[in-house]
Amino acid sequence: MYSNIYLVWMKSVTSWFKTATLILCSVAYSYSQSNDDGLSAYIILSELGYKEIPKSLAIHSEVRRLRISIDSGSWVILPPVSAWNRMIDQAKENPLPSSISSFTDLSFLDIAHLELTSLPKNFDLLQELDSLNIAFNYLIIENELPKLKRLKKLRYLNLVGNRIDTLQVEQWIHENPLIHIEYRMDGWR
Repeated sequence: MYSNIYLVWMKSVTSWFKTATLILCSVAYSYSQSNDDGLSAYIILSELGYKEIPKSLAIHSEVRRLRISIDSGSWVILPPVSAWNRMIDQAKENPLPSSISSFTDLSFLDIAHLELTSLPKNFDLLQELDSLNIAFNYLIIENELPKLKRLKKLRYLNLVGNRIDTLQVEQWIHENPLIHIEYRMDGWR
């Protein structure tokens, strides 16, 4: 495995060139020797001056694995579940931009800890997705389940830290034994 820098851009109405330059300097891709794996991208929003995912997002067409985070991996201290539920109730609207659905060749997407409140209506266009991490957002999974169920190749899903209707998730697991769903965090009270 070796690393290359590829141009990734986030279109900004005010300053596309400035944004492209920042991202080119900040985002490194790992390219796997296996052609099946494609490229992997890790976008750290805080290093680019963003607090959330920009509405218009574009990545290299060969990226198959995408991870987006607010920062570069600092520790997270979780509040009690009751406080987390209040945070979900009081969260300001922060939907995942629908532009994410244009990356139809993604097989892995990690968008955990981004304070997302909803997935786009066209999220089911990500038909190649087999692994999805949406943990610790402000999602009400009952509202997102129809979109998630339409991802036919999905084999791993992390829902921990969102508002979850346990019965609905367990029913989905029962109906689809090939999918592994993380939805409980033992010991988190």
